[in-house]
Amino acid sequence: MKLKFTQKILLVLFGLILLATTGWVVIAEVSRPWKVFQEKFKETEKTLLLEEKKLLETKKIDATGDELRKLEAQELQLSKRLALNSRRPSTIDQIWIPELKRADRCATCHAGVEKATFAQVHGPFGQHPGDFFNRHPPRTFGCTLCHDGDGMGLSVEEGHGETKEWNRPLLRGKMVESSCTRCHPYNEHVPEHVDFPDAPALTHGKKLYIAKGCLGCHVLQGFERPRRIAPVLSHVGNKVDRGWLERWLKKPKDYLPETDMPSFDLLSEEIGALSAFLLTRKEKNSGILAVGSGDIQRGKKLVDDVGCLGCHTVNEKGGAFGPDLSRIAEKVDFRWAVSWIKNPLAYDPETVMPDFRLPDSQIADIASYLLTLGKKGKMRTPGNSPTKKTQLVEDGKKLFAQKGCTGCHTMEGFEPGFKKAPEHTGFGDKRVDELDFGNVNDIPRTRAAWVLAKEKSPRVFSTDTIKLIMPNFELSDDEAQALRVFVLGFTKQNLPSQYNHPLWDTGDPFFSGMRVIEKFNCVGCHKIGLTKKAVKLTKDITNNYYWSADNLLLKKISDKKGTLYEKGCKLTDSQVKSLIKEKPEVEDLLFRNRWFFDIDSVEYLNKEMGFETVNSSGIDEGLILANYKDLNFAPPILNYEGIKVAPNWLFQFIKSPYLIRPLAKATMPTFNLEESEVKDLVEFFLARDEVAHNPFFTTPELEITEVQTAEKIFKVCLQCHYFDQIRTEDRSRFGDLKGPNLAEVKRRLRPEYIRNWLKYPELIIPGTQMKNFFYYFDFYERFENLETDETGFPEISPDEKIDLMTRFLMNPFKDKKIGR
Repeated sequence: MKLKFTQKILLVLFGLILLATTGWVVIAEVSRPWKVFQEKFKETEKTLLLEEKKLLETKKIDATGDELRKLEAQELQLSKRLALNSRRPSTIDQIWIPELKRADRCATCHAGVEKATFAQVHGPFGQHPGDFFNRHPPRTFGCTLCHDGDGMGLSVEEGHGETKEWNRPLLRGKMVESSCTRCHPYNEHVPEHVDFPDAPALTHGKKLYIAKGCLGCHVLQGFERPRRIAPVLSHVGNKVDRGWLERWLKKPKDYLPETDMPSFDLLSEEIGALSAFLLTRKEKNSGILAVGSGDIQRGKKLVDDVGCLGCHTVNEKGGAFGPDLSRIAEKVDFRWAVSWIKNPLAYDPETVMPDFRLPDSQIADIASYLLTLGKKGKMRTPGNSPTKKTQLVEDGKKLFAQKGCTGCHTMEGFEPGFKKAPEHTGFGDKRVDELDFGNVNDIPRTRAAWVLAKEKSPRVFSTDTIKLIMPNFELSDDEAQALRVFVLGFTKQNLPSQYNHPLWDTGDPFFSGMRVIEKFNCVGCHKIGLTKKAVKLTKDITNNYYWSADNLLLKKISDKKGTLYEKGCKLTDSQVKSLIKEKPEVEDLLFRNRWFFDIDSVEYLNKEMGFETVNSSGIDEGLILANYKDLNFAPPILNYEGIKVAPNWLFQFIKSPYLIRPLAKATMPTFNLEESEVKDLVEFFLARDEVAHNPFFTTPELEITEVQTAEKIFKVCLQCHYFDQIRTEDRSRFGDLKGPNLAEVKRRLRPEYIRNWLKYPELIIPGTQMKNFFYYFDFYERFENLETDETGFPEISPDEKIDLMTRFLMNPFKDKKIGR
């Protein structure tokens, strides 16, 4: 059959199309994106292997014997790997995880993630950073569980999940941390001081979420709205100055730059209305005391001494737990300040501000000093007529509810919380098409971009018809990014139970107590050791412990004569010994002043001596300790509280504290603690010091024949201590006695602690004025017998005397008069 010309033309065209299609298929198959990546990976691996081989050849030149044979064996292995590299076919590397019902092909392109050879390679072929694979083997967890993206995709766009059809684009950089909470619950029961391992942005984001009061408006599963987020406003009219209130509502950060109070960008009319309403919230019988004026200089000294600076900042000195008081005179008057210091609970039943149990004269002194901090500003009048004032008050009342003030502040007549804000539970699953971008077109259409824009400018997506009211917290870029990481971690992925792996036992009494410590800021005054447990006090502690400078960064040691030593590096024990040998005066500065660090190596050094230290815990504890040149005047260090005191005594003391040390300038105030919180604190100290919770312990007996000897030795104790069954807050009763009441010992202390304390008080509390009456102790010579024995009875060994005094203190036979 002879083909027509037209048919011939069509046949040729069909053949050409078939040939072109076949060529296109072949080319497309060869040039698939994942195959291109694999070819580049092979080239990179070959280059690395050749460089390693070249280095081996250089080493072989001078090698002999076993070393040469070892290098030759390594070279043989490299040759095999090079041969394998040249023969490696292009294949899809797929990880199948049946428990998750997902397949990940990420390693098809990212072929070097598990190879140590690629540790220094940047880009898609580099080894996975960190040691995550030790805990998260990729063949068990896959890649997309942490990184998101589309595990089945084999192109860059598809694999990274950056197509419109995919709701989980690749998490890059710090954003990967948002996936940690899928397997590791990170709820409100995890204390603030506990960081999420390897997730600093997530940790920071959680702290910000709580500190900024987000729970006041938003519901989040695993978190409850705190009973108190911001100050109660039920009687704010008794408290604040009108001019201050107007300036505060206009721009809170102008008064307190570090405040968590956001800016609502209120109009002048709105500020006037809100001010008028808030100033009507007064209590007729407010309990404000009429107290005479105090002494400003005495008040300043009291603020420095009694513990105010553990929570508050005054002129750039002090803590940031409570509000900065540097301009407090602009806000309150003298009478309110006196009443607040006298009884904080009368104004705010939920406050964490304690009652310092100060006499009225000292309260007046403190208030007088505080009222010198700042100047009153000008104020506006709320209206020109009673009718207008009444309308302003009503307008302000409506604004108070509409603007979401109840989200953070409580006020009588208003339900706490703001119910109109969207729930945050599962926000990380929200589809992009569910997010309202308003009229904004210059922000990428991604969930992450939307959240960041919202945090930086909360009303950026407002339109003419939809007016957003979320206030502006004026977050920095780092804060906004950290908060975004935390918010996008709110997902509802139902992972199998074997992937639910809490990193913390939040029911642990250590954590329960830590939450109470954080709530009441105990670390503002006390050194507690939230993250570092103290070395156990044992009988052989001095055989295992030397003064160590491992955590001490010593820049210089100086005295009035000038610099004695300067070196910008850490000093070992041997270096310190050499320094002391070379400069004996250094030993006097270090040891005689006794301002080095205590036994758990978190240091408190006298800054006047020119020391700078490294806080190994990363937590500022005992903030006000730096104000005292002598620790005996400061709040006690509580590193050993669990092994020191009887739990029943500690429970009662925290509930109703009283004066223990007449020498102390800062005494334990009375906190508004619930009984469950007191119990949590007691359990914390026991758990921290690994002490079994047994309120009953054996009291060592004292034989009647030993009493006379014990009483004679006890007279030495009465040089500094008093013995009185009557508790009192009157310091003048004790005269110049410095030590605690020894009548309290049998109720307060554990016998094993008394033995350790009598044996080496300087090790337990550095800087203590308690003398060692039984041994001479030097940090390098350890124990030696005393040259002169004030206690008498030289025929009795020091250890026997210590045991005798321990038993006597736990069983005093008769009451002693106060003092010597």
